[in-house]
Amino acid sequence: MCCAVVSILGAGALRAQAADSVVFTSVPPYGSQSNLFGKVSGVNPVNYRVAVAIYLDGLGWFSKPTCATPLSTIAADGTWTTDITTGGIDS
Repeated sequence: MCCAVVSILGAGALRAQAADSVVFTSVPPYGSQSNLFGKVSGVNPVNYRVAVAIYLDGLGWFSKPTCATPLSTIAADGTWTTDITTGGIDS
């Protein structure tokens, strides 16, 4: 079983910021290689990024898309996309 969590991080500080809403607009089906899509409202997209982590049973939590690049850019309209299948067993 896998699940995902999202946090909104400010560009100027390493702290979580509550947005008015963070929603998944498209969650890939189990076993697929599709991306996770979402939308944020209540923050200025220029100043924030989305941090996604997935949980893999028996292995724990993993930053996505990678630990080296854990943040996804938010588009001007509040939408974001994260590749959550960058490892060997993420799908």
